[in-house]
Amino acid sequence: SGGDKPRPYDRLTRISQQTPRRLRARTTSTTMNAKQTETRAGSGIEGVSIRRVVKTFGAIAALRGVSVELRTNRLTLIEGPNGSGKTTLLRIVGTILKPTSGSVEYAPLGDDLGLVRGEIGWVSHESLAYGDLSGRDNVRLAARLQGLDPDQAWDRSRERFEIGAFAERPVRTMSRGQRQRIALARALVHQPS
Repeated sequence: SGGDKPRPYDRLTRISQQTPRRLRARTTSTTMNAKQTETRAGSGIEGVSIRRVVKTFGAIAALRGVSVELRTNRLTLIEGPNGSGKTTLLRIVGTILKPTSGSVEYAPLGDDLGLVRGEIGWVSHESLAYGDLSGRDNVRLAARLQGLDPDQAWDRSRERFEIGAFAERPVRTMSRGQRQRIALARALVHQPS
């Protein structure tokens, strides 16, 4: 009917992949508050252009000709069945893997991975936090590696992510949700794009 509200994923942007495994991305415009979109002045990734990306592992083709445009302030959902290349694509976008062929450009930074990596925050299904360190020490270490004052960075992260007393315990003793909160604080401690 004419009065129906659009659902968050009504606008569909397809990732074109020449494979029977149906990898898709859905994007939607979203309103983000200033805290979510805050970046350093004069820097940042405004978008990622993925063109004809192929990734092979030996004889296995994980991605075949994937093309998509990703933009800031848009929520993007990449979906597909197991083995369709979702994680491989994210690892390429996150600069963890290099494509076998094709291109990935980060506007306005281009393809300079040194510049790009300073603008990316990465959180996967595994927290990748150091289990024997406390949550606070994990965040402070990430801040030091980014050249930031660890105490100021911890204070910002603790407030932003509402990190409680659990952060004083070793990460290995935390619940999955607590570990992911620490992982998110670590990934965003440098205020990436």
